[in-house]
Amino acid sequence: MATAKTTNGRSSPDSADIAAQLETVKADLAALSQTMADYGRGKGAEARAHVNERANDLSDAARLKGEQARAEIDRMTAQTGDMVRSNPGAALGVAAGVGFLVGFLSSRR
Repeated sequence: MATAKTTNGRSSPDSADIAAQLETVKADLAALSQTMADYGRGKGAEARAHVNERANDLSDAARLKGEQARAEIDRMTAQTGDMVRSNPGAALGVAAGVGFLVGFLSSRR
C-alpha cells in the first residue's frame, strides 16, 4: 500500500502512492463487476434451462390430456352411434325436440 513520508512528525501519503491505490481500487471494482456479470449470466442460463424444462413438461402433459380427450370423444361418439342404432325412435324424438328448442330460442330475439 502507500508509504507515508514523515514531515514535521506528521505522515502524508505521496500523490503517486494515492494514484497507485486508486488504480488498484479501480481494477478491483472492474474485476468485481465482471464477476457479478458472469454470475448473472450463469443464473440467467440456469433460469432459462429451468423454464425450458418446465415448458417441455407442460407441453407433454397437455399433449397427453389432448390424447385422452380425443379417446374419450371417440368412445362417446361410438356409444352415441350404438344408442341411435338400437333406439332410432328415441333418437329421432330427441333430435326433433332439440331442433324445436333451438328454433324457438332463435326466433325470440
